[in-house]
Amino acid sequence: MRARSERGRLGVLAVGVAVMSALIGGCATTSDHSDGSRASTPSPTTSRPSTTTLTPTTVDPGHLVPAAPGPTTLPTEDPVTPVRQDFDTGQQVVIAKSGFEPKRLSASIGEPVVWTNDSGVTQTVTVVGLSVHSPLIPLGAQFVWTPNFGGSIAYRSGSGFQALLILQ
Repeated sequence: MRARSERGRLGVLAVGVAVMSALIGGCATTSDHSDGSRASTPSPTTSRPSTTTLTPTTVDPGHLVPAAPGPTTLPTEDPVTPVRQDFDTGQQVVIAKSGFEPKRLSASIGEPVVWTNDSGVTQTVTVVGLSVHSPLIPLGAQFVWTPNFGGSIAYRSGSGFQALLILQ
């Protein structure tokens, strides 16, 4: 009786190994014949569907905010501090006659970055390497874009100004 149960367990184990081998993509299955010989049968090759689904990151294309009637009001990061020319922390950029102010902005991920046109001419903003291109930004109007990722990215204007966003 003991020998029969041992053989039964070994048979179950052999079937389990053959099934696992086929599932893992083994090259062949081995079977025992009644005469003691072993035969090897090649496993069919099947392609399996991928279980990894890649979802592209959606990039906010931004939007235009028309200018308010009357003179242009330049944005500030707080009620009293104007946007600095070279480096600043916040979410505001002024497009001035001399270029972007600040030239480097450390901004927060998930918060809108706002470009206000005070250059005297219609402008555009393009984020380099992304599909973020503003429409024409009239004097006093704003372009608003909300980044959903971190890192340093360059942007430029249609008139040749260049600057850097450091997104944290």
